[in-house]
Amino acid sequence: MSPTVSRSFNAPEFSLKSPDGKTVSLSDNRKHWTVVNFWGTWCGPCIVELPEMESIARTGHRGSM
Repeated sequence: MSPTVSRSFNAPEFSLKSPDGKTVSLSDNRKHWTVVNFWGTWCGPCIVELPEMESIARTGHRGSM
């Protein structure tokens, strides 16, 4: 059974460093979809999904997720 998340769910606040060294906070993007994908090189399904994630990042996603 897959967990479901309500559309009104708000993730806890956190900050990360971007590849260019800037600090990015989740609250900076509250009005936009934000996807945080944790994966590892040892994870077969993670490797399989990578091209789709790259496509979404490149072109943007214009629909409901």
